[in-house]
Amino acid sequence: MSHSNAQISTGALWGWGRNLYGHLGDQTTTDRSSPVAVAGGHLFLQSSLGTYHSLGLKSDGTVWAWGFNTSGQLGDQTITNRSSPVSVVGGHSFGAVDGGAFYSLGLKSSNLSAWAWGSNAWGQLGDQTITDRSSPVAVAGGHSFIAIRGGLYHSLGLKSDGTAWGWGRNDSGELGDQTITNRSSPVAVAGGHSFIAIAGAQFHSLGLKSDGTVWAWGLNTSGQLGDQTITDRSSPVAVAGGHSFIAIRGGLYYSLGLKADGKVWGWGRNGNGQLGDNSTTNRSSPVVMASDESFVAIACGMPADVADDRGSSYGRKTNGEIWAWGSNGWGQLGDGTITDRSAPVDVIGTVGFTT
Repeated sequence: MSHSNAQISTGALWGWGRNLYGHLGDQTTTDRSSPVAVAGGHLFLQSSLGTYHSLGLKSDGTVWAWGFNTSGQLGDQTITNRSSPVSVVGGHSFGAVDGGAFYSLGLKSSNLSAWAWGSNAWGQLGDQTITDRSSPVAVAGGHSFIAIRGGLYHSLGLKSDGTAWGWGRNDSGELGDQTITNRSSPVAVAGGHSFIAIAGAQFHSLGLKSDGTVWAWGLNTSGQLGDQTITDRSSPVAVAGGHSFIAIRGGLYYSLGLKADGKVWGWGRNGNGQLGDNSTTNRSSPVVMASDESFVAIACGMPADVADDRGSSYGRKTNGEIWAWGSNGWGQLGDGTITDRSAPVDVIGTVGFTT
């Protein structure tokens, strides 16, 4: 994870961390260890991060993007990097966006169709090709999703019936279809599971059920599936411990879950303290963070590249404070330092943030 962002109630967006390609959107390429405002006075309903790029969704359904653009992930029909927001072309009206590694996803509000743009070497755009796109193309199959999520090189969609679907890279089983075959259009996750939320991660995926149980599939070399093993899975397995979560997020070889009491639990890779349990020990089942803080939302960072294992984690409190823990080499924890943290620290100046 190299950068972070959060927005206040007006919709104004702030960013911090690495800024090599302008992905903080402040018209510079200067790294920041505390929040700076995204340029242009834009107001967003939702924002999302990709690898070295950022996305913002406005109330009129337009998507704006900034940062790295060598694969067309900004969607402006160029491959030119941008250090402030540019509009995604095509006159689309989206209701949700999400970022992956060098690509982007949008979900239309009118018919719940999924669209994608950017890198497509693994079929992660879902248009039945492996051709990069610098403007949005429809995900094949006429599917209607209620949520979409990007991983590193794979994408996920959740339908209203609770079924999860995946497309893109599948070398570790991250699509959950009981194969390790890459897919350039959506395939159903095996097992007849019904989920209420999904999360994409580096090479694994997560699903949350209505009973609070979390299920996971894909790469498991660091215990990121949480089933007390380090065995890869090509279909969902239950996270161990009988936990009940209300939200899930996937990171760089690790996973996070949020409970109703506001406590964050983590499992998987922990070399930079990204599980927040005051250690750097990997965990193959959930452990609770080492903090008395209580959060209402959580997030994990998007990897900088395929080899990156430096995870950064985030929690938002009811008063809008953002807290962070894990890797901090570019200031992405926002505490004014570049020191890794194995327990949550307060991001400077973030009272009143809503996402």
